[in-house]
Amino acid sequence: STGDDDATGDDDDSTGDDDTTGDDDDSTGDDDATGDDDDSTGGGDDLDGDGWTVADGDCDDLDPAVYPGAAGPLVTDPPNTIVGVPYLLDFATATFTQPPGVGALLGQYLEDLDWHVQFSSIDVPTCGLEAFQAAAVGGVQDLCEATGDLTANGSGTWNNPQAFTGPADLLFDMGGGAGTLFGTEYRFTFDAGGTSFGDGIFATVLDTRPLDSLVDPGGQTGAMCDLLLSLGVSCAPCPDGSGTYCLPMVAHGVTGSVAAVVGTDPETGQPTIGLTEVTQAQVTDWTNQGHCP
Repeated sequence: STGDDDATGDDDDSTGDDDTTGDDDDSTGDDDATGDDDDSTGGGDDLDGDGWTVADGDCDDLDPAVYPGAAGPLVTDPPNTIVGVPYLLDFATATFTQPPGVGALLGQYLEDLDWHVQFSSIDVPTCGLEAFQAAAVGGVQDLCEATGDLTANGSGTWNNPQAFTGPADLLFDMGGGAGTLFGTEYRFTFDAGGTSFGDGIFATVLDTRPLDSLVDPGGQTGAMCDLLLSLGVSCAPCPDGSGTYCLPMVAHGVTGSVAAVVGTDPETGQPTIGLTEVTQAQVTDWTNQGHCP
């Protein structure tokens, strides 16, 4: 029980020091160079043999093809680098593969929304994350509008340097009334400093009805679908059964960068810095109190 290694290289004492052979059978939880870990903590196991563990951010430690850094350089200290920072989404240079032929047309409307994404938590050991989305036109967030929960029901995953969110249903408003983005999913690949992301994927089912007034000033329901039909694309039934006004959308190459966002707390009148997560219940309460229109 002295902790000294003998000439044979075996170490069976209780001090936790490793010998030169690389085997570790103590109870301290330290891993040896070979990657095997038979101590009582279990936290150092590399189950798929790719050289990364869950503690490193290997969110799928059963698949050697999924490991931190697979898509680029690792983000340094992601919980402190990325969390609480607003990112402005940029669809301008994205390639819309769905719907074929008219994705870019619909994408220009998304660009006008000035959508921002903010991560509220990243848990590196468990590879979970929470994120939300909000419009902040000109960098100003209207806190009388509820934000969209991108990771409802635990649907967010962090796999350094990538973030995955969704599927989640999100509300949006283009001035022609509220609509829904059904089953919205994102993938972001961050740079090492966490200041921007590229290679983004955006997938959703778009309710086109809020876009009708942009096509027909009279706001005739289905105007956008009529326009798309003239271009050879037919709208499909919406997932909620509300009508045949929806279109699957997929965009590749979505980018984003850190952006300054401010707002005003409806209740206190105090300024806010960064995106503020707002629930529909809060908006209803503030409206009832006369703080929101």
